[in-house]
Amino acid sequence: MPSRDILRFMRRPPRALIRLGLALMFGALVSCFDDDFLLGALCAREGDCGRDQCCAGSRCRPDKADHCEQAAESERPYDWAYIACNSDAECLTHGMPRCLVWSSATLGFCTDLCFEDPLLCVRPTGGAIDRICVMDDSQSLCAIACSSNRFCPTEYTCLDGVCVPTDAP
Repeated sequence: MPSRDILRFMRRPPRALIRLGLALMFGALVSCFDDDFLLGALCAREGDCGRDQCCAGSRCRPDKADHCEQAAESERPYDWAYIACNSDAECLTHGMPRCLVWSSATLGFCTDLCFEDPLLCVRPTGGAIDRICVMDDSQSLCAIACSSNRFCPTEYTCLDGVCVPTDAP
């Protein structure tokens, strides 16, 4: 017949054992933590981004020479903003979360989530180009605006007020 101590232990384990179990579960969760989700997140300094990432402009980007070299001014252009794409995976390599295929366009463009007031969309390379927030699948995304002046950078065309990549011939 089991002793009373063993029966008491089986009914209610000691607090130390419960704490040990919780600590082991927490450790397992932390060891699986991956900070790749920070790609494209807003940042003010390098420490705001994850491992192998840099703060380029105001967003976390992959820590590669061609992604992290930026000018010193506050509205920094980002060379990979609004480039032509076919899938989100192509854009994630540049730290941009979405490939937006606008309206009836056949090619999409890489873009970040859009935050208004103030507008937090990176400038594309090429100077003072208007940017706007557009809605797609209930997400606000950055885009190059062309509704007022019908102007788009080279290799883009204006489609329903947004500059989209021109199809390759």
